[in-house]
Amino acid sequence: AALPSSRKLVFFIAKLEKSGMETLRELLADGKVEPAIERQYTLDEIGKALEYVGEGHCSSKVVVTM
Repeated sequence: AALPSSRKLVFFIAKLEKSGMETLRELLADGKVEPAIERQYTLDEIGKALEYVGEGHCSSKVVVTM
């Protein structure tokens, strides 16, 4: 069972134009939006990252840093 939380999940899709990106930047800077990153991998671990995503159990983003 899930524990009660004060966190709220809202989907936000920015338009890929300057005004949409500015709005997203402002929301991130103000702390009103927090990216949901499930796991992070280095570029050397790309195989592990792809394997994890391929399992289909991701509930948020998987990031590969270069």
